[in-house]
Amino acid sequence: MVVPPLATVLSVAAFMVVKRAVDDVYGTTGGDMQASMYELHDKVNGLLLVQFVFFTAVYLLLSGLWFLLGLMMRGGRNWARTALTVAASLWAVTSLIALIQGDTQGFTTADKPPFFEFPGSYVVLDYARSALDLITMGAFIALVFLRRSNRYFTARRPPT
Repeated sequence: MVVPPLATVLSVAAFMVVKRAVDDVYGTTGGDMQASMYELHDKVNGLLLVQFVFFTAVYLLLSGLWFLLGLMMRGGRNWARTALTVAASLWAVTSLIALIQGDTQGFTTADKPPFFEFPGSYVVLDYARSALDLITMGAFIALVFLRRSNRYFTARRPPT
């Protein structure tokens, strides 16, 4: 139940690190350097900001759904375990892809001036979130199908 909100927070932190770096460089450069930062600055503060807000809202909604299904699963509902297992499997696959590809928020594919470097903390936050997601989703899937977990769901099943 902690992982979805934590993944959302790490995603927000990564975006804020890049936004601050772009704004700092844009605000402190002048002349041709500032002109070359114009496109990146507009992209980060325009399209990517809208995309970031949308995906953050989706992450928060999915975190709430994960929490609700977790409570249902704790109540012994096997269908909730199945739904969360499917969601965790998809999440693990996307996390693995993100670890291989890197830059899940699409910043490094933006046209950027040659003098501008994305902060190392962005890369660390991005990979840390992906690794955390992959490890915890793998652990979740393994734990909900242990023998002890199966007995829990069998014991909670209403008599027929």
